[in-house]
Amino acid sequence: MEKDKQLPLAIIILAISIVFSSIWIGQSLKQIGYERNEIAKESVSVSSLQSDILGLEEAAKYLDISKSELLYIVEGKGSTINYIKINGKYIFSKEGLDKWVQSSRLEIQQ
Repeated sequence: MEKDKQLPLAIIILAISIVFSSIWIGQSLKQIGYERNEIAKESVSVSSLQSDILGLEEAAKYLDISKSELLYIVEGKGSTINYIKINGKYIFSKEGLDKWVQSSRLEIQQ
């Protein structure tokens, strides 16, 4: 008789533990998915930022001039090209180069 009363109680306890554990696992999976989504968003924004940043050679190609011409312009007095020099490497932004081209005067050599 005692076993007949314990079996339904054990089934109810088992069912409750299955429900709570499935809720707990579901919440954990949602949190992992959220964190992965945030990481993916960050990597997309970083990669889009990196595509706007150019080294010396890339900037020269972007402006359709040689590296030596770009260095001459950058290191000349009164240069208005915005750049950063880190450990001897020049770093330019496409936006900065575009602004420089727009604000520069037209000079034609023949």
